[in-house]
Amino acid sequence: MNSTWRTLSNAINISIHLNFNHALTSNKNNIPNENLLINNTITNDIISSKITQLILICLVSLMTLVTVSGNLLVIIAFICESRIRTYSNYFILNLSIADLLVGLIW
Repeated sequence: MNSTWRTLSNAINISIHLNFNHALTSNKNNIPNENLLINNTITNDIISSKITQLILICLVSLMTLVTVSGNLLVIIAFICESRIRTYSNYFILNLSIADLLVGLIW
């Protein structure tokens, strides 16, 4: 018999009783740890909500700035450089204008 199988067969003989019935009941008094019922997230426990909001505002602002500036560069390059005005690049220009509008509205 393989040593892995022996370990698994020994684990079957261990009698551990796990009772999950308390999670199905609606009475909070049956649950030993009531902290699980509170709608606290790890973020709210570690970092305050104001810092979380500030980080999210900075990330969204950075993404908007990168989106708008990148699409403006594509539009300016299309206007200034006549060699790239091909039919397929008009599609790229159209996508860049649409993405620029989404970045400005968002």
